Amino acid sequence: IEYRFKEESFEEGVRLWKEIVLEGVRGRPGLVEFRLLENRPTVLAIGTWEDLSYARDYMATGVFQRFLSRAGSL
Repeated sequence: IEYRFKEESFEEGVRLWKEIVLEGVRGRPGLVEFRLLENRPTVLAIGTWEDLSYARDYMATGVFQRFLSRAGSL
C-alpha cells in the first residue's frame, strides 16, 4: 500500500503507521514479513503472508481504517 504524506507531516505519518499498523501486525498468524519503505513524501507498506487468507483476516480487523482516521489529514 502506498501512502503520501505532506512534507511537514511525514515523521508523524510514519510514527502513526508504526504505532497502529506495525504494532497491530506483530505476532499475527501467517505473517512472514512486514516492511515500510520510506522515500519522502511517500511510504510503501509491504506485507508478505503465508496465504492470502491471513492478510484478509488482518485487513478485517479495521487496522487500516484506524490508521487512516488518524493520519488522513497528514
